[in-house]
Amino acid sequence: MRIGEKLRRVREARGLSQSALARRAKVGRISLVRIEQGAQEPTVRTLDKLARALRITTGDLIVPTSVLSGEVRRLLGLRPRQWPSRSPINRVGRRGGA
Repeated sequence: MRIGEKLRRVREARGLSQSALARRAKVGRISLVRIEQGAQEPTVRTLDKLARALRITTGDLIVPTSVLSGEVRRLLGLRPRQWPSRSPINRVGRRGGA
C-alpha cells in the first residue's frame, strides 16, 4: 500500500478532512492532496508532521502493511495479522484429548 493511501485511510478513520489534517500538521493542503494521490513524494519532515498529527509513527507510513501494529491495521481497514497455527504435536498436554 502506498504512503498516500495509508495517509488517506488513517485520516478518514480519524474523521479528519484534508484541510483539518493539513492545518493540524502545518503542511499545505495542496501538498497533502498531491501526496495522497501519489503525485508528490513527501519529505521526511512532512511525513513526520503528518504522522504526529494522525497520532501514528512515521514508520507506520513507510513499512509494509504486513508488519504494522494492530491499531494501525485497524485504522487502515486491514484484517488482523494471521499467525501460523501451531501443530497439535507441538502443543504440550493437548494431544489425544489430554
